[in-house]
Amino acid sequence: MIWLDARDRLAARVREALERSCPGSRTASSCYVHVGDADALYRAWSEVGVPADPATGSRLVPPVDTDYRMREFALVDRSGNLVRVGSPVG
Repeated sequence: MIWLDARDRLAARVREALERSCPGSRTASSCYVHVGDADALYRAWSEVGVPADPATGSRLVPPVDTDYRMREFALVDRSGNLVRVGSPVG
């Protein structure tokens, strides 16, 4: 039997996917994280300050509503990994 802690359960909800909508990522590594409120998490990460760095592609991309009824934003880290975060609209 395998016991899962909260971090493992969150990791289990993360879908790996290649993401074409966020150009500039230097790797094919990405994940999608479902959260309760994408806007609140974006504001929190914005307050921390993610530096935009053209040399590495690092940036925080503002939230948008998608045609598949999700509110999403993206973070590209210094290694070019893409983390897309979303919550259902409405």
